[in-house]
Amino acid sequence: MYVTSLRDIGALVRDRRQAKGLSQAALAHQLGVRQAWVSDLENGKFGARLDLVLAVLAAVGVRLWADIGEGAPLPGATSSDARAKDDVDLAAAVDDMLDEL
Repeated sequence: MYVTSLRDIGALVRDRRQAKGLSQAALAHQLGVRQAWVSDLENGKFGARLDLVLAVLAAVGVRLWADIGEGAPLPGATSSDARAKDDVDLAAAVDDMLDEL
């Protein structure tokens, strides 16, 4: 999945949180934030610190990668096509988040 907007990040977090059987409150407790913050994140209504967004993605099992050049593989991958379905292009995500500011 390519992340192209804040709503995409929110949808990704919601889908993964639910797949892990976590409530918004449980995820919020794990991260040390309020449940309302998780709700805002999932609805694309946040001006969140990037470090917290990265912590949320890690908590719901999303690995990040950055496309840094032609054919740049993930660490340990045998080819550039070896990305998992939940890997997020970090460079594109950061560009898109900055565009939203």
